[in-house]
Amino acid sequence: MQFRSRRLACLVLMLVCVLARGAEAQEQTGTITGRATDSSGATLPGVTVSVTSPNLIGGARTAVTNEQGVYRMTLLPGGVYAVKFELAGFGTLQVEQVDLNAGATMTINGKLDVATLQETVTVVSQSPTIDLESSKVAVNWDQQKLDELPYS
Repeated sequence: MQFRSRRLACLVLMLVCVLARGAEAQEQTGTITGRATDSSGATLPGVTVSVTSPNLIGGARTAVTNEQGVYRMTLLPGGVYAVKFELAGFGTLQVEQVDLNAGATMTINGKLDVATLQETVTVVSQSPTIDLESSKVAVNWDQQKLDELPYS
């Protein structure tokens, strides 16, 4: 009996240690989440959201907003982040100095404006063959036109 109770106590102690370690690991990371909208407040699905930080191993992490314009990035180590929102037809938005603490969830919403396109159109034209200075009317008749004239 005594052997079973010691064995049970050891198993319980090991289980507590494993759970405590798991909780400790969860508190070492944070989450960045939010919503992408346009200037009128309408949600924008398909926005590419990237987060960068010197604390990230392997470079930037990216996500794409869902049909409600929502994104979520989990398991990010604590530190300072930059969050970038990109979608074709809209200007890029970059939010700097996002301070993410371990165990915290930061909400970073992106409001994107329609991209302005600056366009230059060059038209090359020749000078007109019409004499704009003279009001004379002239007709050139060739022999075929003269032959087709009805005679009275």
